[in-house]
Amino acid sequence: MRLRTLEPERVRLGSLGLTIDLDAGEELRVEISTKFERATLLDELVDAGFEPGDFLTDAAGDFGLALVRRAA
Repeated sequence: MRLRTLEPERVRLGSLGLTIDLDAGEELRVEISTKFERATLLDELVDAGFEPGDFLTDAAGDFGLALVRRAA
């Protein structure tokens, strides 16, 4: 799922200490829903030029959230 801004927006992600400026019409991917193995996903992210950060899951391990950034 993606969100598209109608006008310029400044988004503050306090828990990450991050502020993002978006131009009008810019899209932000907010969800990818798929089944994967954690290790395979992280390998694919590295191969695609990303640097894995935190990986958060629910208590049962059924849902996960990978926080990544472009590799320097």
